[in-house]
Amino acid sequence: MLKRVAQVVVFIGLLSSDASGEESLCAALRPLAKDVDDHRMRETDLTRARFDEALTYFKEDLARQHAEAKSIEEVTNKGSFWIAYDNGLKVLEGYALRQAALLERSRRVGVKGRGPATQRFREFLAKTRYPD
Repeated sequence: MLKRVAQVVVFIGLLSSDASGEESLCAALRPLAKDVDDHRMRETDLTRARFDEALTYFKEDLARQHAEAKSIEEVTNKGSFWIAYDNGLKVLEGYALRQAALLERSRRVGVKGRGPATQRFREFLAKTRYPD
């Protein structure tokens, strides 16, 4: 899992600045029934500010928690750890995929259809939920 985090962080480093402002790549999500909690991630959740928060969590907060704990299990046995960890990974990966799709779109001006980066981003959003 940590290897995946490292790969995402490296990839995101290459895309450290926004490729575009508020350009939308995906259609709006369909509303759920009123009595259903909506845990779906939205494209608007994948902002530079949220990316920075997630990166800070992995580089500083999590490292500090591990350094202060007597054992790794002391940190990982908490439900709040897994929620923050999972959400942080999703934000990092989603932001990177979104930036790659926006970059791809900017390079494909005048070309019909969507490229593979845009398709990967749309698939990511379609399957991603926040933990319950």
